Amino acid sequence: MPGKYAGFPIRLAARLIDGVALLLTLWLAGRVAGLAIELLHLDVTPPAQSELAMAFMGVATLFGLTLYHAVAEGIGGATLGKWLLGLRVANDCFGPCSFGAACVRNVAFWVDLFGLGLAGGLAMAASPRKKRVGDRLAKTIVFEVGSARRNAGLSRIGLGIVVGLVLFAVTDLAAFFACSSSG
Repeated sequence: MPGKYAGFPIRLAARLIDGVALLLTLWLAGRVAGLAIELLHLDVTPPAQSELAMAFMGVATLFGLTLYHAVAEGIGGATLGKWLLGLRVANDCFGPCSFGAACVRNVAFWVDLFGLGLAGGLAMAASPRKKRVGDRLAKTIVFEVGSARRNAGLSRIGLGIVVGLVLFAVTDLAAFFACSSSG
């Protein structure tokens, strides 16, 4: 049986941990791409600073962020931040969170951010199960697992996290190269 439902502070902490992991992933992917460009003697000019290029790269980054969370939660029930803090995402009956439900809850995360997170915070405060808007739409819950169950299913959790991070990096690198010019 799961522990208590996860409230706003611990879920925010998990998002911050994920943010650091995503920044490190992006840094590493950039370093690898730079090395490949140098070794292959490619002539790549950084993206133009046009509004359209910047908007495209911004949208690609938001898509990559959403994809990371949806893939990690859909495969293993947790992102890196959630796993480190002992949180899991499940369906309303405490079964595995499907990829479809993970997509819905993470697309709706951007709705939860309205008013600097006020929409999600108010939704969680009004819910006995601490559900934000995305959880309500996807019929999911986030709960704390006990220390004895923290590493249960670790191979699936790890797979979800790694696949999600790789897809995030590929999405951002693809946007970078799509906006770059080569000679």
